[in-house]
Amino acid sequence: MIRKGIVGLGGLAAGRSRYIRAVAAVARIGAVYASGLRSGDRAACHRRGADILVALCRRNGAFWVKAAQFFSCRPDVLPLEYIEAFQQLQNDAQPVPFPLIEKALRRSWGSDWRQQFAWLEETPVAVASIAQVHRAQLKDGRDVAIKVRLPGVKKVFEQDAKVFQAVAALVAPTFREFDLQQAIEQLLIMTAMELDFRNEAANTLRFSRQPHHERIRIPDIIEGLCGESVLVTSWEGGQRLRNYLDTHPEKAQD
Repeated sequence: MIRKGIVGLGGLAAGRSRYIRAVAAVARIGAVYASGLRSGDRAACHRRGADILVALCRRNGAFWVKAAQFFSCRPDVLPLEYIEAFQQLQNDAQPVPFPLIEKALRRSWGSDWRQQFAWLEETPVAVASIAQVHRAQLKDGRDVAIKVRLPGVKKVFEQDAKVFQAVAALVAPTFREFDLQQAIEQLLIMTAMELDFRNEAANTLRFSRQPHHERIRIPDIIEGLCGESVLVTSWEGGQRLRNYLDTHPEKAQD
């Protein structure tokens, strides 16, 4: 279990700057509520508290952004003001320069990795908190998507796991109706699995074998190019589902 120690004390020490910023943010939020609730404007307190947390997540990056994204889908846990603020981070990740991505590809595929591709777009087509995606074409003509784990993100996650556990324990008493520590524990476990792209490859293959709606396309896994930190699938064109449904709400009915 992660609670028993995903890293030792060195991990917590390495993440001390992020921990100090988190504790400072918690103190500021506490002060906001202590002074604001006397005026009775709870919504204003929520908005100010949410702004502080969004700034913290942007500053700390990586897993902090992922945690905010996770809680942005939990209106059963957080007030609407927090949900709306955290949704700002859904598309807020900044791309990593390609030379750093190329180092990860060399580690996975060797120094001659480019020989497998007709071309590769060095500008990512999508960026998230733990990975970014590049479009490419194999020598056999197949268009593919290359998902690469961001350099250093696994080490940072191992550091932040301890930080999150410590912060969750600190603020848990204020969440009496909700087991915050358990939610953080589940998020840590989920993220640890997500950082190993072999799990995603296996889940994609497993899902592709199940009956599903004819309008759902599951990308093909490109065998031989997938590993712990790189996932290669067939390229499936389209647009983000949320953007499409915002424009065509009637299509969501089925």
